[in-house]
Amino acid sequence: MKIKLPTLYHHKPSGQGRITYQGQNVYFGNWHDPETEKRYKRWCAELLVDDGLPVQDAEAVTINVLAAHYLTYCSQYYGPDSAECGNVKRAVQTVLELYGATPANEFTPKNLKAVRAMLLEQTKPKPLSRSTINKYTRLARRMFKWGASEGIIEYNVYAALGTVEGLRKGRTKARETRTIEPVPEQDLQSVLKIAPRILRDMITLQSLSGMRPGEICGLRRRNIDTSREVWTVEITDHKMAHLEDARPRFAAIGPRGQKILKRYLLRPDSAYLFNPREAIKQKAEQAPTHRRRGQKITPRKTGRKVQDHYTTSSYRKAITRLCQEAKIKPWGPNSLRKYAATKVREKYGLDAAQAVLGHSSADTSEIYAKVNQAKVIEIAKELG
Repeated sequence: MKIKLPTLYHHKPSGQGRITYQGQNVYFGNWHDPETEKRYKRWCAELLVDDGLPVQDAEAVTINVLAAHYLTYCSQYYGPDSAECGNVKRAVQTVLELYGATPANEFTPKNLKAVRAMLLEQTKPKPLSRSTINKYTRLARRMFKWGASEGIIEYNVYAALGTVEGLRKGRTKARETRTIEPVPEQDLQSVLKIAPRILRDMITLQSLSGMRPGEICGLRRRNIDTSREVWTVEITDHKMAHLEDARPRFAAIGPRGQKILKRYLLRPDSAYLFNPREAIKQKAEQAPTHRRRGQKITPRKTGRKVQDHYTTSSYRKAITRLCQEAKIKPWGPNSLRKYAATKVREKYGLDAAQAVLGHSSADTSEIYAKVNQAKVIEIAKELG
């Protein structure tokens, strides 16, 4: 965020150097004192560090103020539209609802447990899982860790919050998440038979490449390199891209995937390949009845606007609707990723599956380092 620094000027009635920032006057001492300009420059430097949000005295910093600083930081660090930034906002929301006006230095482990208890009682749109509640609790605690590192709150506040342990499996009423299983072949084919071409192509391409749902949804023409026998897709905006040592991830597209993508290569470089507006149009064309010429447009029941690309949420919901239409058990995009991994692992082994999926966590970096780009391309050439 670009911050416009206020100009120091001589306030003649008081004889001091003064600035006006966000409707407030700040004085720095006698206009003729050399220390005045130093104090002003120090204030500007601290403002830049704090992203333009003037920090109050530590005793007066409420959790509302701390959250404003932290969310600004997260928006810049992760990106405003990133999944992680969205998770932070949801985690902080409950803290603000219960303790927004509370001084940040007075937030205790008991308060954090109260936040967790509220998350445990949440039922809309559906009860949160134990893993999600633990994740939100960690993210809320991370806000206080960041505040301590910035000198906004006292360190012992964060240290005390570290004593709150996560919910344990089988020791709470929170629902447990089920392991994501690969979509059964028969269910996959049932959905492909009735899906509009846009969705059919997305589902097929993901099942061949093992790309993440967000990577499929965000695919643009400019990401695809068609200069070699096996096409590659460089994905710079992936879930681990914010890490300091993160490398661009790539996916390899073999003959079957290329056949799908050829239909979209004439799009502008910046355009998304898979447009839900086209899917809606294709779905209407498949309907057994059509609108008469000149028939009035049916009023929309909601104010929802269809975007020019799928999000992970809208992609998942589209697949769920197709599963309901096919009268099969719903499955999601991550089951397609698991499907692709299973196919590769059965034929090439675990390390190859990890390479195709693009995992890069520190725990398994040694394993993934053994698989090079040439091997992934060879797999794509044969499997598609």
